[in-house]
Amino acid sequence: MVMRKAFYLLLFVNLVVALPNIFSYRSVEGVEANVVFAIQNAFTAGDVYTNSAQIPYAVSQYMPGYYMLCSCVCSVVACFFDIDCYAIFVLCRLVSTMGVFCIAVCIFRIAKDIFSLERNLSLLLAILAIIFTNHRHYLVRPDVYITLFTFLSIYMFMRYQKDRKVVLLILAGALAVFPLYFKQNGLIIAPLMGLFLLANKNIKGLGFFLCGYLFGHAILGGVCFSHISGEFFLMNVVDGVNQGFSLKRAMFKVYLPYLSRFSLGVVLTLLCIFLVFTHRKKHPSNSNILFLIYMWFFISLIYGTSALKMGSGIHYFSDSMILSLLIIAGCFPHLDEIYRLQTENRLLVTLVCILLSGTAVLGSTLHIAWSFSNTKELLTDYYPYKNDIVSFIEREVGDNVYFISEFKHLNLRFPKNCAFPQYEIQQISYDTGRKVFGVEQFKKDIDSGKIRYLIGEAFFGRYLGVDLREKFTYLCELRGYPKAAGKIKIYINKNSR
Repeated sequence: MVMRKAFYLLLFVNLVVALPNIFSYRSVEGVEANVVFAIQNAFTAGDVYTNSAQIPYAVSQYMPGYYMLCSCVCSVVACFFDIDCYAIFVLCRLVSTMGVFCIAVCIFRIAKDIFSLERNLSLLLAILAIIFTNHRHYLVRPDVYITLFTFLSIYMFMRYQKDRKVVLLILAGALAVFPLYFKQNGLIIAPLMGLFLLANKNIKGLGFFLCGYLFGHAILGGVCFSHISGEFFLMNVVDGVNQGFSLKRAMFKVYLPYLSRFSLGVVLTLLCIFLVFTHRKKHPSNSNILFLIYMWFFISLIYGTSALKMGSGIHYFSDSMILSLLIIAGCFPHLDEIYRLQTENRLLVTLVCILLSGTAVLGSTLHIAWSFSNTKELLTDYYPYKNDIVSFIEREVGDNVYFISEFKHLNLRFPKNCAFPQYEIQQISYDTGRKVFGVEQFKKDIDSGKIRYLIGEAFFGRYLGVDLREKFTYLCELRGYPKAAGKIKIYINKNSR
């Protein structure tokens, strides 16, 4: 009872931290705006991917699954209500939050059906999975659905190893396709499972798995690629993520935060793995434990290596954290007996679990508090509140006229007139020396006056190799978004006056 109440309290704290972001007016940590623009484009124009080398210079970096899912939800809601920028944020965050709770249900079924844990312990493990699910999984990002379909596929795979029913292996193969259609790093899930079957010389099982995998590709590929532009697909999802690598950034933004939140979990996981292999002769481990260890090792290795990429975050280790929880639970088949021991022993187990999950809650809370305290844009300055800059754009910016702005919600409010809806992606690509999409067209749009206004001072300097101070001149100051700035300076292209 003590353990259960402690876990419910931790779940409540975690949700109190994460769920208010659903109704925030701002792009939390700045990581949502580029996804929201792609969803807006799919919702209004019917296509996710555009030419990233032409205005508007946008990059839809991810595979089409999440964009299309959110676009469908917005289309359904639009049949009954008006949809604006803020509504898209809320609806898409609700879609992501549903994914988080589906992950918890999946983990509950694994604990109960595979490891035969009693209901209360299975529920507590599911709660831990929610707690360790990174707070970015509640945002407008596809990561949550990669995790969801990864563990749905793992569940079916483990059910097959327990019950030996071929239909479960076919389902595992079909579900292993889904992570790839939500984000590129989901590509590794199916090959890892296939190699595990091959290593165990289960050639027949590998054949059924491949049948399910190909069937999943046929269905998802038909649905997704019939609604997107193949011409610009590779430009966005391959070239769009070519942003360079940084070990120093990964160390401070990914690896150290991961260890600070989950160091105890890593230690317990390694201890369990050590016990499994050192006592394998006396107590042979079932294939599901070995499968989880195998998946944990390679997912941690591959996702950890990909975290060197610019733009990565601690959410790259979300799957590893949940796999660790399953390994720990699976390596203690008599956990339900421990749960029934005397009060003092139950308190010890409770303390370990609270320490394990408490570090995650504290880390997530501090991280979100930091992101709120370091943003320039305040709640009351956001859409749908109208200010002088919004009125100015509505009055002065017409068709085929564009502006550059550092304010992401302003960009999303006027997606048809914003030159750089996701300006940081192009900037990172340029700064790392890749210049993926080139800048010649950008220079032409500046010289022709097509990009007429520059809003704010963040870009009043060199941007993508162009000195904007030579191209723009001061026009006026208007009341705008950041509280500290008071009024925002607006510059006009010298070639359009």
